[in-house]
Amino acid sequence: MKENTNTNPLTASGAPRPAESSSLWNEWAANNPTPQAIALANLEVNNALMMSMKGICQGARPVNW
Repeated sequence: MKENTNTNPLTASGAPRPAESSSLWNEWAANNPTPQAIALANLEVNNALMMSMKGICQGARPVNW
């Protein structure tokens, strides 16, 4: 993870969470990732899963019975 060089105390790491409608939200969220976001960033997706997802997204067609 990159080092936080933010000097704004309202959006720095550990700052209180602003309202989601706040203009500071995106900057705050970038400096204060949730455990779920950290885990997702560390996820290694293998090629078989990627090909399956591509097939589902691009090649799936409804079946008429």
